[in-house]
Amino acid sequence: MRVQTCPSILAAGTAALLTANAIHASGFALHFDGITGEAISAANFDVAQITVESWVNVETVNLDPCCTFAGVLTWGRDWDAAWEFGVVGVPAGGPLEHVYPFFKINWGKNGSASMLSADATFDLNEWNHIAATYDGSTARMYLNGELVDEVQFDVPISNGGDGAIMSIGNNFPGASEFFGGTMDEVRIWNIARSQQQILQTMYRPLLGTEPGLLANYALNEGEGKLLHDSSSNAKHAVIVTTRNGNGTSWVVSTSPVDLKIGDLNGNGIVDTSDLLILLGQWGPCDGCAGDLNGDSVVDVTDMLILLGNWGTPDAE
Repeated sequence: MRVQTCPSILAAGTAALLTANAIHASGFALHFDGITGEAISAANFDVAQITVESWVNVETVNLDPCCTFAGVLTWGRDWDAAWEFGVVGVPAGGPLEHVYPFFKINWGKNGSASMLSADATFDLNEWNHIAATYDGSTARMYLNGELVDEVQFDVPISNGGDGAIMSIGNNFPGASEFFGGTMDEVRIWNIARSQQQILQTMYRPLLGTEPGLLANYALNEGEGKLLHDSSSNAKHAVIVTTRNGNGTSWVVSTSPVDLKIGDLNGNGIVDTSDLLILLGQWGPCDGCAGDLNGDSVVDVTDMLILLGNWGTPDAE
């Protein structure tokens, strides 16, 4: 019996397979000294809805009582910001004991609103995944995939304005609220992702083609000053150091991100067990682990991505 294939499906699957094979997570992360280091982009990050997320390993926070904030991601100017995302150190005045995440919109603008998730503290010197979403009405904070805070803002996010800069590692351009520690897999979306969607991808690299992905900084360069945005939007960022200090440095990542796309059961190998998981989720499936390209359907495209990563991860 001759098996006929659909050329359009085969072409789409081949393209996805090539994309997956082009992604080689090198196992690096970016360390920030908490004094001078940040990365900036002059691309446009205006959004109506948003999800910001990153793995963070916090070491230090400035505990001056006036400014205990440390920025992870911010879009704004020296005097205002459209949106801010980061951590707060406690207690003010020190010594530093814990941190908790925060998210703000329209700082210094009309309709300013804040979500300070003080009940979601976590320890220093350990990896945690933090994510904030805003759908135009409700802001939500997630810690390691769990919903930990929810606040009604009910105001639109302002535009960044002329001269706005996106910063990774500072609370807003011109501030001295630098992040001290290590970041991995920094992502910005122009949609408010669901909890299930966040859980689906927090432990694995992105393909860069996921719907709603505005910028993806995997931080796997390992050298140089350029942070590549692997999404189709090419919103690359550049590492800068504004004062005396070490700034940033590349380190081998110890975050719990699985560097092998398709390892659905997390055992470090893409094999028959993972394929069976994918096949068991076949069809429309929002937030399923087998939906490797994030289009809310588990199909032949996802299967080819998985098959393209068959076996054990490449040795680093």
